[in-house]
Amino acid sequence: MRERARPRGLALPIAISALLHVGIATTLLLARPKSAPARPPVYKVNIVAAPPGPRRIVAVTPTPPAQTPPPDAKPPARADVTPPAPVLPPK
Repeated sequence: MRERARPRGLALPIAISALLHVGIATTLLLARPKSAPARPPVYKVNIVAAPPGPRRIVAVTPTPPAQTPPPDAKPPARADVTPPAPVLPPK
């Protein structure tokens, strides 16, 4: 009778996975871009304008309502031209 093969453990796959992850993390940390160069300082500027003029009181006049046509007005006449029949493309 043959002996059974010894079952393999998970130690080797876990070790390979850990080494792979450490290698990728190290590569990402070492390959990061250098810091940006120093920028010039930002200056705060207070622009002074002319003083405001005196307040004016302006009266707003309401707009007159639009003129409505009288209720018994006839609608405008339609054109006596009949539009041509639409032409359908051949099948």
